[in-house]
Amino acid sequence: MSHHHRRSSARTASVAASVAASIAVALAGAFAPAAAAQAPVRPDGEGFVEVVVPTTPQGVTLRLTSDQPANVATTRAVSLAQGRNRLRFDWSRERIDEGSLRFEVAPANGTANVVQREKIHRRGAMTYFDVEAASDGPATLTTRYLLAGIGWRVAYTGLLDAAGATLSLVGTVEVSNRSGQELVDARVVFDGGEIAALSLAQGERREVELFRIDGIPLQRRYRSDPARHGGTPAIEIELANRAGTPLARPFLPAGRIRLLAPQEDGRPGLLGEDVLPATPLNSTAKLYVGHARDLVVERQVLHQGNENEQRDRWNKVVAYDHRTKLAWKLRNGGDTPATLLLVERPGVPFEVVGASHAASKTALDTVEVEVVLPPGGMLDASLEWLRRNLW
Repeated sequence: MSHHHRRSSARTASVAASVAASIAVALAGAFAPAAAAQAPVRPDGEGFVEVVVPTTPQGVTLRLTSDQPANVATTRAVSLAQGRNRLRFDWSRERIDEGSLRFEVAPANGTANVVQREKIHRRGAMTYFDVEAASDGPATLTTRYLLAGIGWRVAYTGLLDAAGATLSLVGTVEVSNRSGQELVDARVVFDGGEIAALSLAQGERREVELFRIDGIPLQRRYRSDPARHGGTPAIEIELANRAGTPLARPFLPAGRIRLLAPQEDGRPGLLGEDVLPATPLNSTAKLYVGHARDLVVERQVLHQGNENEQRDRWNKVVAYDHRTKLAWKLRNGGDTPATLLLVERPGVPFEVVGASHAASKTALDTVEVEVVLPPGGMLDASLEWLRRNLW
């Protein structure tokens, strides 16, 4: 065998041994159990003990607020040595607002003080802060900070009964994690709900059911509002979140709602979609879920003109009243009674001077006339208002 061939074989054997050793080390690290709290490294020339904080916390609480970073609180078990301890965190991937970091240390025995609370040390990708401990022993470390990348949204699904008188409502929340931090059994708190334990890997998204409530009473009406819904009446569902009813939630956060109703074959079909507004306890939410198929509304202006004009010395009109008279022909092609609200916006100021049915001012510039249409029936309705002292 040549001298060159022997050197090549030796080099090959050395490389193979090195690779095998690397694989063995990697496998040993992969299957090594995670320590709850690493023992402190004894002081060196710098006069402090370095404590490596466990990457995975024992407890995590996330408080979510719309369009804001998550407010996070974590707890970890650490071991402290008497004297100065420098705690090291590996937050190289997390989207943490470093300026929001706050630390609390509660030792099992003795006392511990956070040194230079507002001063965070950085070295490469590591984050450090110092603790002065009165004695050796275990301690609980609480860390608070703002974390970007946690997204959430609430959604609802409602199923009307065959008579359209009650609703079964399911509330869900979808949480997405793009924060760089792995969530393990995290408690998630947000407006109107809570998830006791949520595990969510980086890049993962999950939908969790919050509640399922049956037999919620509701009111179903039709609203003819040409300015908002055109010439065809819209379907209005009013949902009451009140104490003493099946739906008595402290708060319903805003979210998309999809309403289903039984079809002719008995299967649920889509009635419509809307956004449920934020609804505190003892308040109502109005939903608009499509247009009526069986109602016809014909609107006619009978009269519109000025009266009681006041003129100046040059015979120019400087003040006047304005009167409007409307009439409707209404038809219900369905087989159930229908409550219809006729909505008009006369402008400010105005007063109702005549109506064929109950009329009420719902805002400074809005009036509603409520008409109940019998099944398969027709009705006439009218409304008159006056605007005074215009100029």
